[in-house]
Amino acid sequence: MHSNLVGGYAGSTFVGEVTVGQDEGATAVYVSYDTGSDWLQIYNTSCLNGTCQSVGFDPAASGTLISPRVVERSFGLIKQEGHVYEDRVCVSHLGTVCLNNCSYFFVEQFTLGNNDTTPIYPANGVLGMTRGQPDPNLLPVPEVGPLIVPMLKEAGLADFSTFAFYLDNSAGGKVSWVDFNGFVKHNIKNEAENKIIWTKM
Repeated sequence: MHSNLVGGYAGSTFVGEVTVGQDEGATAVYVSYDTGSDWLQIYNTSCLNGTCQSVGFDPAASGTLISPRVVERSFGLIKQEGHVYEDRVCVSHLGTVCLNNCSYFFVEQFTLGNNDTTPIYPANGVLGMTRGQPDPNLLPVPEVGPLIVPMLKEAGLADFSTFAFYLDNSAGGKVSWVDFNGFVKHNIKNEAENKIIWTKM
């Protein structure tokens, strides 16, 4: 099972750490897990309680620039501008589950619908877990970007294109985690596997 520890924030957003880069030069990125977007998105700043600062992340340190020109992407009212890079990305807190050529979106400009330029997540990145197929009636048709979970399966690092969250706030969220390869039966209350309601996302 490929797991990563997560912590809760404000009761609704769960964040964890991934690493980007090669070997000793890898950089830890604190990401919010988002089940409504695609791409691994990394911000050039981190904001919390209205205070923003540079995260010191240099995508060119070991990554390869894929998009020389500025790329624009939108998620609802959120509009982002930046560049696409490719690098080694590890999703396990043990650093043992890694995609060697993983594309990610380095966000250099962030704007909400009200022109607010402050990122809304208490992290310096977002790990998009799933995104539905785009509406073909929208022009131009939005592109569905890379998704970590199916990429792990395609790379032979996971048996299932399924993820599961185990969230426990009894200890302040410190024992919560996300599984990137299905679910563990004994983590279900009374091991009631038949009580699971599966939803295609």
